[in-house]
Amino acid sequence: PEFLPELRDFPDADYLEFSWGDREYFPHPDPGFGLALKAAFWSSGSVLPVVAVRGNPAGAYPQAETIKIAMTAGELQRLVQFVSATFLRSGPGSPSIAQPGLSANARFYPARGRFSILRTCNTWVAEALEAAELPIDPAWVITGASLGRNARPLGISQ
Repeated sequence: PEFLPELRDFPDADYLEFSWGDREYFPHPDPGFGLALKAAFWSSGSVLPVVAVRGNPAGAYPQAETIKIAMTAGELQRLVQFVSATFLRSGPGSPSIAQPGLSANARFYPARGRFSILRTCNTWVAEALEAAELPIDPAWVITGASLGRNARPLGISQ
C-alpha cells in the first residue's frame, strides 16, 4: 500500500492485472479504427487499467498465454515501483482517482506517459520487466507477439 495506494480499491483481489494505454482508446467499449489511429499517432494521454483477479490468473484468461516469471523480492519491489511511478497522482502517497472500468472488477486511472505506435502497452510491460532488472529490451517490443518472444525466456516451467 505504501507504493500502490490504489490497492484500497481492490480489497478482495488475489491478483491485480495492470496495463497501460491511450486514455481515449482503452476505456472505450468499442473503440474502432478511428480511435486506434488517433492513439497510435496523436495520443492525448494515457491510463492505467487495473483489473482485480480472483483465483489463478491463468484461469481468469483461459484463451491467453500466461508466462509465469519468478522474481526475487528486490526485482518485485522494482517492478512495483515502476508501476507505481506510472500512476498520475495529486501528491506523494495520495491514490490516483479512479474511473469505472469495463467490468465491475476494473478501474481506469490517469497515467504518465504518452502512448504511440512505437510505445504500446506491450512496450510498457517490457519496460516494467526491465525496471525490475530482468533481461529484456523494450526497444524491440511493440506487439503482443514481440512481448511474448522476449518474455518467454524469463518464464519458469509450470
